Amino acid sequence: MKKIVFPVLGFEPSEKTTDGNFANGTGFLINDKGFLFTAGHNFYKKERETGNLNELICFAYINNQLIEIEKLYIEYDEDDEVEKKDFAIGKLKTVPNELVQNTSIDCNDFIAIGYSIRDLPFEAIEQVKFKNTKFNLYKVPIVPTGNVLRYLSFEKSYENVLFFDYSPKADLFGLSGCPVIKNNELSGMLVSNCIITNEYLEKLSNIMEK
Repeated sequence: MKKIVFPVLGFEPSEKTTDGNFANGTGFLINDKGFLFTAGHNFYKKERETGNLNELICFAYINNQLIEIEKLYIEYDEDDEVEKKDFAIGKLKTVPNELVQNTSIDCNDFIAIGYSIRDLPFEAIEQVKFKNTKFNLYKVPIVPTGNVLRYLSFEKSYENVLFFDYSPKADLFGLSGCPVIKNNELSGMLVSNCIITNEYLEKLSNIMEK
């Protein structure tokens, strides 16, 4: 299956949903039936004052068109102390006839490939435009450091992730939910400052087969 990466646009529900402001994430197809992986938090917007989560209607932006994403399974729990719960399985409501692979990278290193509306200090592979907003597809080198995050006296670990360091330091806004590739094979999914491992993704993807 071709690895297809695309921007995920999350809109607040309204009569004219796609005319409003949107949140930016990344997703990628995992089979030719339109099933996809992305970050769980891409389907929510947190209210600053209350901390409440409001659901968003999400679309994949592929071939210059918005395609609504059907939510099949979402894990999102910021308070889980054992596993990183920030994962979603979705399905395109319409699958385009032509899909062009944009993650073919033969590299011995870990590379994250995702879209951002910001100018990041990394190599931009391509650019797409939605209305007046430009999305750059970035190739970001990732250096995994293990499943324990240490900062001064702070320490945290999860069973299903690898934390990482990358250079130069930068905000990876928009890349949440993007694939991490090594030797042209999927190694995991980037969320925040960690990689949800491919083993965990495969375990959850069995949900689709039941």
